Amino acid sequence: MIKKIFRDNRILNPVLRSAIRFFHQRIFPIDRVTHLYRIYGTVKLDISGTRFKIFTLSDDNIANELYYQLGYELNEFVLLRQLLKTSRYFVDVGANTGMFSLYVSTIYPTIKVISVEPHPTNFSRLQRNIQLNDFTRIEPIPCALGSVPKTISFTIPSDRSISTVASANVNFGSHV
Repeated sequence: MIKKIFRDNRILNPVLRSAIRFFHQRIFPIDRVTHLYRIYGTVKLDISGTRFKIFTLSDDNIANELYYQLGYELNEFVLLRQLLKTSRYFVDVGANTGMFSLYVSTIYPTIKVISVEPHPTNFSRLQRNIQLNDFTRIEPIPCALGSVPKTISFTIPSDRSISTVASANVNFGSHV
């Protein structure tokens, strides 16, 4: 009831929102700190008690969020743990640098993981992360998946850095 009074009040809400922003930015600047001091090198990640290693050059935003436990797709990791209990295969389409593939291989070492990633730099990092953990049941495949077999061009960052997104849309590159 009290929360609703503060939240839905046109006068109190802006005052409280400003105060929260002030304290968050000046006293609890955790988001800014985690972006300033990004993880680098070989790092051990712990996702809900599941541990594996990854490699980063301070360029992997997903790894950074997972390392600092900022809640990156936490529900998806929990869901995977439940859904794959009786599975023999897991296909990670758009595997990026392999966080879900590595997680699944760690919790279910008998599952065959197929990791599909078309972005060359992401794929290279995916391979490195697989080797770093000595996972032999992950098969990385450097391609995109679609409804018909054909070759397409992807727009990726011009510096060929890792990226959480790539697109077959030519105009996408102008926004990266």
